[in-house]
Amino acid sequence: MLSKSYLCLFFAFFSFITQAQEQSSSYFGLEVGPSFPLGDLAGKELNNGAFGFARTGFSGSAFFGYKINEKLAILARAGYSQYATNTEELEIAFQRATSRIYFLTTGTYTMTSFMAGLKGSFQFKPEGRLLFTPRLMVGVLNVDAPGYTGTEARGGATSSGFAYGVGAGLDYPLTERLIFIFNVEYMGASPSLTYTFDPIGIAPPEQRTADLSYGMLNTTVGVALSLF
Repeated sequence: MLSKSYLCLFFAFFSFITQAQEQSSSYFGLEVGPSFPLGDLAGKELNNGAFGFARTGFSGSAFFGYKINEKLAILARAGYSQYATNTEELEIAFQRATSRIYFLTTGTYTMTSFMAGLKGSFQFKPEGRLLFTPRLMVGVLNVDAPGYTGTEARGGATSSGFAYGVGAGLDYPLTERLIFIFNVEYMGASPSLTYTFDPIGIAPPEQRTADLSYGMLNTTVGVALSLF
């Protein structure tokens, strides 16, 4: 229900900016690049149900911008990221904690986000083409965390909640309508994941909840095309 509410707000916002005044420039773009997990997402401890052990992943997004003036734009973005689980380190952590040999099969973290916010554009030189572009965004992040099976088992879990992004980058016009984009952004969220833990042959399965702090550092390149 929460994710549906955020999704409705996102599309309402998107509809508003696409119907805005034509004299202000609008643009559409794509960006992709590596994503570095931080916080509990990359954690190597067995607390919180071992929701961590994520490897460096991939991030991509599509965005729509609406220029309010020469220095400020409204930005709406839909993003996707994916992280494989470091199975070997997870097995080692269990072995150290329990003195048992572990063999596990794990899955992949997948995340989708819907964000909106502001983007600045500031020239390095009065007559220069290269622009410094800070960003500040808020929205919703949907987390699909993997489970694992083997010596022990844990079911996967999903969560939707508030997320924020703070970033800075560079824009360089290639033509009158095409812009090259480089951006580095930190995205943070605090998902609460409820899952089933099953210590096979030792105790009955039980429901657990993990309150986590996820961070993602996304380094992306892309292009934007001016629409008006």
